[in-house]
Amino acid sequence: MLRQKPEGFLVVASRVTISRGWATVQTGHRGDWIEKPPKFCDGCQRHSNQSASFVGGRVVVLKPIQPESAASFRAVRLEALRESPLAFGSTYAKESLLTEPDWSARARQWTSGNSRAWLAWCDGQACGIVACFLDSDDRQRAVLASMWVAPTHRRHGLGRLLVEEAKAWATSAHAKAIALMVTSSNAQAIHFYEQLGFIRTGRTEPYPNDPSLVEFEMKCILV
Repeated sequence: MLRQKPEGFLVVASRVTISRGWATVQTGHRGDWIEKPPKFCDGCQRHSNQSASFVGGRVVVLKPIQPESAASFRAVRLEALRESPLAFGSTYAKESLLTEPDWSARARQWTSGNSRAWLAWCDGQACGIVACFLDSDDRQRAVLASMWVAPTHRRHGLGRLLVEEAKAWATSAHAKAIALMVTSSNAQAIHFYEQLGFIRTGRTEPYPNDPSLVEFEMKCILV
């Protein structure tokens, strides 16, 4: 939470949760001062299920992807495909052809029923994305997908924040495990997921965009 003083606001906890338009701010730096409280979107009353944290000294808000945020969704997803092409099964060339109605429909699909997706926002800019859905053949198995953080916001804990948000939703949806596929050439991503409790299962699949590569399945048991 924030405790207001004449000099500013004293940080006395470690996370931010928004509920019914009210923000409770927390940070890992207990006792820190900030000059002003974090700014959230003008639609906080509508986005009552968004959450935020201090990442790299800045407030990052995670907002579920909705049809009204389709333009931002498109921008972040296409930049992810352009900047990290080997991290995804799809391609920039393919998805750049999608129309505005396509992106609105996709936004609605990704955050409804048995799937959820979030954009990470910092200083008014979308800087990360993650999606999670329940396996249609096994509802106790969740799948993590579309994970990406903008280069300007890496190595500050934002990737961990996005994955933990997905894991929390999967747990609330009664999944017992969460899995993902990672390209065999992406050693950095493999190490990142190992730090978050994922292990390789031994299952592999051909990587669709490069026949010289494969994808490793990694899985994390949810408590």
